[in-house]
Amino acid sequence: MRLLLVTTSHNAVRKVLEGLPDISLHTIDCATFLPLGKATMKTEILRAIEHVFLQDTAPDLMLTYRCPCIIPEQIFKQAQSGAFNIHPSLLPKYKGLNPWEKMFENKERLSGVTLHRLASETDSGEIICQMSFSIEPTDTIESAREKSDAIAAQMFESWYANLKNP
Repeated sequence: MRLLLVTTSHNAVRKVLEGLPDISLHTIDCATFLPLGKATMKTEILRAIEHVFLQDTAPDLMLTYRCPCIIPEQIFKQAQSGAFNIHPSLLPKYKGLNPWEKMFENKERLSGVTLHRLASETDSGEIICQMSFSIEPTDTIESAREKSDAIAAQMFESWYANLKNP
């Protein structure tokens, strides 16, 4: 399977995908676009995604994780086997690009990770699976993100195994 991962830097999900022998992985690392500024960054990320879909080896599946912009429907609909996002909250709660500040502001003690289909409305697509974790009083946004990252990798790996072997 050809998979396009749109993510920022190295993380546990990317590491899992790089280790799966039956995936032909193409990664767009959004961190390379961060120095361009927000508006230009988004334009260049979307241009890079479009370029991947125009190739002869266009991806079957698209996955976004820690992607700093919303992917328009006309782009993600090109993934023949679907386009998915891993979101760091238990959707439908805390939609949006970076839910961490609001979760900590609200003193949440339970959060989680959601794998869902991309849809025209941000973070509102069909929920495929969710896993929760506790946010301890001693946790920081960074330590909660690390927990979330580990769970996201585990969840995606399990879902992908089930996808291959129903």
